[in-house]
Amino acid sequence: MGLLPAKRPAAWSPTTLDGAPRQRRREWTRQVMGQLLDRLGDLGAYDFEIHAEAPYRDFGLIDAV
Repeated sequence: MGLLPAKRPAAWSPTTLDGAPRQRRREWTRQVMGQLLDRLGDLGAYDFEIHAEAPYRDFGLIDAV
């Protein structure tokens, strides 16, 4: 689970953040932010659209981008 390419559909996974503890959701956010920084560098140079439900976006992801 992590960052997905923009034009590739998400594959089904039995693992989700629905019902996951807050700490796990924050860990996921740190992982995705690390992936974004590795791929893009300065994130301030980009506009982002987040297509995710609350368990994914509401634990630091919106604030981080």
